[in-house]
Amino acid sequence: MATLKRVLKNLIYILGFSATLASFYLTIYNPLTELSAIIKIILILLFMLVNFGVAFVLGWPLSKINLKISNKIDLNIYYDDLFNQNGIIIIIPVNEYFDTLVDERIISSSTVHGQFIKKVFGGNIEELELKINKELQNYKEKSIVSRPRGNCKKYELGTTISVNKDGKDYFLVAFTRFNDSNKAESFNIDYQVTLKSLLDFIHINSQGKDINIPLIGAGQSGVNLTKQKLLEYLLFSIQIHDCFTVSGRTNVVLNKGLKDVIDLNRIKDLYSI
Repeated sequence: MATLKRVLKNLIYILGFSATLASFYLTIYNPLTELSAIIKIILILLFMLVNFGVAFVLGWPLSKINLKISNKIDLNIYYDDLFNQNGIIIIIPVNEYFDTLVDERIISSSTVHGQFIKKVFGGNIEELELKINKELQNYKEKSIVSRPRGNCKKYELGTTISVNKDGKDYFLVAFTRFNDSNKAESFNIDYQVTLKSLLDFIHINSQGKDINIPLIGAGQSGVNLTKQKLLEYLLFSIQIHDCFTVSGRTNVVLNKGLKDVIDLNRIKDLYSI
């Protein structure tokens, strides 16, 4: 539906522009006066067909874009497997306990957090927990909570640590909290605070490497924004973060399943103004 609206909108603009040029040309020189009615109809149909073709090409959904969102940041947005990016830092949103139990209750296997544990560590929880606990020694826990399953030490949202595996660096950021029903959630205000802390950490610790960021909040976190708005807010947060500078590339890597709900043409239009 969004594609159709975009094509129709482009068609209106293109028709208006080309019709104006055609009218101006025919006012000065009109070679159509001696043509038959059938030829004129054919020419009109060809005129419409060409205009529609141009509108269709311009309105076709983009699958990759490059944006200059600030004087310091060139950013790529594309659809791919987040874990298929080589030699770079990958951002992993986790919960406030830095849990490692993928049981579809504490951590869902469909989330970036769950995929990280399964794909990167092959389900080796012991190795992952050793790395996490070593990094978390640099932080003071917010509280210690009695839980029937999962870790007990709770950390402030936005707490970010670096975990290395097979030559790749992964930045784990505490993004979601657990409510009284043991369901992960993140409010809009949490989202803002978390993004600021994450961007601060990336700025200090990226060390010239490429950064790959998923659409944070697009999973089961409960952020009250559409996927499109989440992406727009993520880009806006990067844009206005005065200190955010990376020497490598900055990529927002979108899950291919988001193609139907993310409009990259709109994003490109927003940052082309």
